[in-house]
Parts: sequence; structure tokens; C-alpha cells
Amino acid sequence: MRKSHLLFFLLLSSFFLQSQTVPNGTYYGSTLMCNNGYKNVGGQCLKLPSVSNGTYYGSTLMCNNGYKNVGGQCNKMTPQEAEQQRIQMAIIAAQARAANREFYIDDEKFTLRDISRKCEVYRYSDNYGDVECSGYKFRVIERKCEAYFSGKNDKSGDLECRGSDFRPIERYCSTTMYSDNYGDIDC
Repeated sequence: MRKSHLLFFLLLSSFFLQSQTVPNGTYYGSTLMCNNGYKNVGGQCLKLPSVSNGTYYGSTLMCNNGYKNVGGQCNKMTPQEAEQQRIQMAIIAAQARAANREFYIDDEKFTLRDISRKCEVYRYSDNYGDVECSGYKFRVIERKCEAYFSGKNDKSGDLECRGSDFRPIERYCSTTMYSDNYGDIDC
């Protein structure tokens, strides 16, 4: 077989390996991704039971507001559960708005999302940790902010900063340890 034919054959076969349609799904390489409302069972996409008051995203059932997933069905919440859901949704919406809010420190523009992505905490004692960031513009945050933990066994803590320019960080950011010494900053 000539090189040009071999190359054509390899390209053609890689195309079919990358994306191959099956009933109610598509193979991407060796991974089968089923359509919404179907689940991968032994390499086949089987239909999930129909539900009212909810929608499948892939094989994940997401119930409408005021309903909860109980054994694959969307059941109406109690008034207390519905109120708790409303409060949680309001908190999530406020966090999303805050994460995109811009603020300035020493003429540098920041968002809380930038800080979550570029910074983490190094815990050096039971109660304190340093903020460590990648990127030159974040050095001011490293110098002015630190993490505080209430107790030795606390896995989450608050960020404390010196200066009124840093209020958004103190107000909307916290840290959660993912190991004994390092933690993510969540804003």
C-alpha cells in the first residue's frame, strides 16, 4: 500500500473513531454520550422513564423549581423545602453577580472570579494561612490578605485583608482546604 493511501485510510478511520452515531447517542472515541433522557447501559443508550415536573440533561434528572428528585421522580416539596430552595437560589445568584463584579486595587482591575482562579491558601499554622497567587498583578493580594481558621480542625476559613479596597474579597471569598496545607479560594 502506498504512503498516500495509508495516510488517507488513517485519516478516514480516525474520523469514524472520533464521532460515530448510534441510536440515541454518539461515540466520541471510545466514550458513548447518550442523548438527553437516555442512559449508557452496556454500550447502548436506553430510554429513561418519563417524568413530569422535570427534565433530563443527559441521564441526570433536574426537577423544576418547587420539586425534588426522589428515586427518579420529581415530587412536590413541602413549603419549608421550597423556601429553603428559594433562599439557596438567591444566594447562588448573588454569588454569580459578585464573582463578575469588577473592583480596583492600585489601579489594577480584578474580579472575584480572577482571585478564585489564580490564588490559593497555604496554611502554615492552626489558625492562619498565606494567600499565594500566580501572576504579577496578584502580588498586592498576597501581601495584604491572609486566611484565618477558627480552630485546628477547621477545613474552611475566612480571608482577612488590610485596606478598604479589599472589602469585596473579605465579604465574598472564603477558603476550603483540599489537603492538610493547601486550600482553594471560593468567591
